[in-house]
Amino acid sequence: MTLRDTPDRERAERDEPAIAADREAIRAVRRGDAEAFARVVGWYQRRLFGLALMLTREPSAAEEVAQDAFVRAFTHLDAYDERRPFYPWLATIAVRLAQNWLTQRARVVAREGYTLAPDLDSAGAADPLAALNTD
Repeated sequence: MTLRDTPDRERAERDEPAIAADREAIRAVRRGDAEAFARVVGWYQRRLFGLALMLTREPSAAEEVAQDAFVRAFTHLDAYDERRPFYPWLATIAVRLAQNWLTQRARVVAREGYTLAPDLDSAGAADPLAALNTD
């Protein structure tokens, strides 16, 4: 088996059109075409949201992390190395933001605690079914 026959090599060859499209879109953004970045967002938003959801396990947090990752990528596009694929760079940003979110959430939980209150109905009375279960 040669290097050319390896699955990674085959995958890289299949992904080459996508990598070339990424590079062209990033070059266009750097030239001032903001619509080009909208295309990049369209290409990766579901995938990045899925990654963020896997890490945070909360849809609203995952949405926030993904949006923040795109904003950070756009504002720090000068740090992106075009010789490398775009998605791993973007995913690294998202992973770090998700880690920060998880750390901040852990601090809030530790500070405020999450104790469960007894079940109350809308009138403020104890849940009758819960009372029957304890008798």
